[in-house]
Amino acid sequence: MPAPTQAIATPAPTPGLVVWGRLLRLPNLFMVPGDPVAGFALTGGPALLTDAAALLRLGGAAAGVLGLYMSGLLLNDFFDREEDARERPARPIPSGAVRPATVLVVGLALLAAAVGLVFAVAGRPAGGFAAAVGLTALAYNMGLKRTPVVGPVVMGLCRGGGVLVGASASGSSLPGVVWLAAGVLVCYIVAVTLTAADETQAEPPPPGQLLLPGVFLLAGGTAGCCWLGWALTAAGLAVPAQAIAAGMLVFVIAAGEALVAARRVTARLLPVPPFIGRLIRIMITFQAGWVLLGWGAAGFWPVVLILAGFALLRLGAEGVGRRFYGS
Repeated sequence: MPAPTQAIATPAPTPGLVVWGRLLRLPNLFMVPGDPVAGFALTGGPALLTDAAALLRLGGAAAGVLGLYMSGLLLNDFFDREEDARERPARPIPSGAVRPATVLVVGLALLAAAVGLVFAVAGRPAGGFAAAVGLTALAYNMGLKRTPVVGPVVMGLCRGGGVLVGASASGSSLPGVVWLAAGVLVCYIVAVTLTAADETQAEPPPPGQLLLPGVFLLAGGTAGCCWLGWALTAAGLAVPAQAIAAGMLVFVIAAGEALVAARRVTARLLPVPPFIGRLIRIMITFQAGWVLLGWGAAGFWPVVLILAGFALLRLGAEGVGRRFYGS
C-alpha cells in the first residue's frame, strides 16, 4: 500500500491591496496634503477661508501633489528594483508580488494625471510648479538619487515644490514667508534623506546627523515666525500675536519630538528605520505650525479646527504606520 503523500504548504499570496499599500507607503500619504495647504494659507491669510473658488483650487492642488507623491514612490520602486532585490528582497517588486511593468505604467499615469489635474483646477501657475515637481521627481528616480549631495537636494526640492503648488493656487503673488517655508522643508528632507540612506546599516548614523532634522524644524519655525512678524510690521499691519504664538508652540513640539527620538536612536532604544518613519510623520505637526501662522488670526474656532484636522492626520499616519512601513 503506497504511503500517503503529504501536502506541501504554500504561503498564501499577499492580497493586492496590501501590495499597493506597501508600494505607496500608506503612512506617508497622510503628510503630503499639508504642504500645499501650508503654502496656500501663508499666501492669502484668513481671507482665503471664505473664498469658495480659491478653496476649490486648493483642493485640486492638494490632490495633484498627492498624486505626484504616489507617482514618485512607484517610480522609486521600479528604478530601485535591482538594489531592493539585494537589500530589501521582501519589497513587492523583488518578491514577485507585482510586475515591474505594472508599477511603471501606473506611476507614469499618476504623474500625468496629477499634473493635468493641477492645471485644470488650480490654474496655470500652480500647474507649472506641479509639472516642474513631476519632472524633477522623475529625474531623481531615474538616476539623480545616486549622485552624492545632488540626490538628497533634488528630493528636497520635490517636497518644497508642493508648498509652492499650493501657494500658487491662491491666485496671489508668493510672499517671502512661503519661500522660507519651502526652503525649510527642502533642508529638512535633505537631512532625513541622508539619514535614511544609512538605515540598513548595523551602526546608527553619527549623533549630529540624527539631531539635524530637529534643529532644522526649530530654526525654520522660529525664522518663519520672525519673518511673518517683520513683514506685517513693515507693511503697517497688525501682527497676529495669537497666530504666531500658536504656530511657534507647534513648531517647538515638532522639533522636540524629533530631537527626543534622535536621542533614543543614539542610546539604541529606537532602531533607525522606525526613526525615519517618525521623522516623516512629524512633518504633519510642522505643517500645522505653518497653517496656524497663515490662518491662526481668523479666531479661536478656526485654530481649533486646524489643530483637530492635523491631529487626525497624525493619528491616521501613526495607526496605518503600525502595519505599513513608511520608508
